[in-house]
This record gives sequence, C-alpha cells and structure tokens, in this order.
Amino acid sequence: MPVVFFHGVLGFLPYGLTIDLLAEMHAGAIYLPIFPTWAVAAPPSVRLSPCDRPLQLPELVVSLRGMLCGARAAFLANSVGSGLLGAVLERAPELAGAAVFSDPICFELSSGDVLHNFLYAEPPCCGGRWPRDYVH
Repeated sequence: MPVVFFHGVLGFLPYGLTIDLLAEMHAGAIYLPIFPTWAVAAPPSVRLSPCDRPLQLPELVVSLRGMLCGARAAFLANSVGSGLLGAVLERAPELAGAAVFSDPICFELSSGDVLHNFLYAEPPCCGGRWPRDYVH
C-alpha cells in the first residue's frame, strides 16, 4: 500500500528522520506532496513536485486518484497537514486504506465549547485517567 504524507506548516524540515525511517520500513511508494504555508483565509495550494504549478484542493484529489491508480493509500498527516488530509478524505474517502492524524490541528477550535474546554478545562482528578482522557 502506498503512503502519502502531508507535512505541517514548517515543510519537511522537521520530518527528515521520520521520512528516513519510513523509507527504511516501507518497501512501497511514498508520496510527499509539498505545500507552502498559507494564510487561514486562503485555500491551500499543493505541489506534487517542486516544478509543478500549485494545485487547489479539487485538483489535488484528482491528482491523487491518478497517482494511486485506483489503489488505496495509507495517509499520514501532521499538524496543519491534518486539515488538508481531512478535506481530501471528506471529498474522496475511497482513497484511504488507513489514515493517521499525528498532532492534528483542532478542527472545531472556533466553537465556543471546544475553545473553552481547550483553554480552561481541568483534568480529571484520577491519575490513571488523565493521560488517556485529557490532552492539552
């Protein structure tokens, strides 16, 4: 199964070791779409290689379908890349054989309840439950 990795806001710089280990452990294809930092108000653009023109989200879905040739992929996304992965999988869930959201952005942080709980919620008093139920 091919692997597709959507990086975070700093590009591939922080992921060198992760990508090296992934390449050692995975014999199949590994795709690393490149996307620049974007403003929150602007839709993300993605490059499948440094020479390509930037793709908007619908074009990215079409390109991924073409690259994968009907196969499902294991998607891995970190930080801001998780937002892009969520948008891709919302439009084309058939592309995913598996998906891992590592340190995902908070999709509902603009919601008052989520924001309040994220900033002010106290962890449960039971020590055994804290690591499992509360991540801040």
